Amino acid sequence: MGKVLIIDDENQLRGLLARIIGLEGYEVIQADSCKAGLKQVEQQNPDVIICDVRLPDGSGVDLITEMKRLGPLTEIILLTAHGNIPDGVQAIKNGAFDFPRIDSKEYFCPTCFSNCCKRLAISTFP
Repeated sequence: MGKVLIIDDENQLRGLLARIIGLEGYEVIQADSCKAGLKQVEQQNPDVIICDVRLPDGSGVDLITEMKRLGPLTEIILLTAHGNIPDGVQAIKNGAFDFPRIDSKEYFCPTCFSNCCKRLAISTFP
């Protein structure tokens, strides 16, 4: 199975996503800020990154470029409940796999994650 990094400053949501993904057999790493996330990318080389757009020390949209520089084959999914079209376009231009806007970040999109994993050929998420 692959390695997944979750970057979100909301502890409960990050923990919930980590449990869901971990139960599917993935190794899960967590970070609560841009700085901590970049450190994990350097040290752990994740296959997939699930990142919040709004973080205390920066924007997930802006963070994509640096994460892709450190891990060019890493796929990045940005999650947000506050998405807008310009951010979505910029996220994809920066190299994000997907930028699903959801009504509530508590709703995790397994289809998006599954498609990302299929693209990487590391596994599938039911």
